[in-house]
Amino acid sequence: MLLPAPPSGQDVPPLWKDPGGAWVAVGGRAVVLLVATDELGDHGAPVRFTALAEPWLKGKVAIPSPTGGMALAHFAALYAAWGPERMEAWLKQLKANEPQIYPTDDEVRQAVVSGRATVGLAASDEAAKAAASAAHVLLVYPNQKSIGTFVWPTALSVPKTAKNREAAQKLAERLADRSIEQLLVARVPGYLPLRSDIPVPPGVRSAANLVVISVDPARIVSEIGQRKASLAAWAASIPKPLPAGAQAQTK
Repeated sequence: MLLPAPPSGQDVPPLWKDPGGAWVAVGGRAVVLLVATDELGDHGAPVRFTALAEPWLKGKVAIPSPTGGMALAHFAALYAAWGPERMEAWLKQLKANEPQIYPTDDEVRQAVVSGRATVGLAASDEAAKAAASAAHVLLVYPNQKSIGTFVWPTALSVPKTAKNREAAQKLAERLADRSIEQLLVARVPGYLPLRSDIPVPPGVRSAANLVVISVDPARIVSEIGQRKASLAAWAASIPKPLPAGAQAQTK
């Protein structure tokens, strides 16, 4: 259903384009840990997902609900990377640590910035908003000594059904160019360049300089089909966090 990807994207590394040549990526977002440095105490910043289940972070971890969108795809990718046994053991440990589950990455960011959470799991574009503010936060690209960081690429393609195929192909050719990826990274905080040697703003790293986990998209789709119901049940079994400014009532 798609026309061949534009030639201007040929220099994008193989990990970030369709092996069949139907689409190419122009920048991407990483799944990062947003850490409130004032809340760390004597502890160092966590640098891996498994650290979110450590006792000192009980009740202080914020995550987006893995019931849809990027969060569901991320948890499905973890099933693929870790395998079901390890993933389900981690989910059990994380649940025991009483995480705060929010509908969106934006709310995860707010929980960390406000001090309600010490660490949050969020997309790099949301984390960049916190890093650009006056909040005392640290953005960590996790799992650099193990499975690597998940980077979700954009996907640029042209459908064969395009009403004006020539104009669509010209636009795609322009968008896939290296200069556009450089512009995107400079203008949209938190987006990572996928090509090497593209300058990055402070606090952002190039995907070319990260250990990045590679998971077949078809495998992620399969895992979503298998795990969506159980992940929704897992999320529903965890009490919802109190609204900002609310205080727990005791009897």
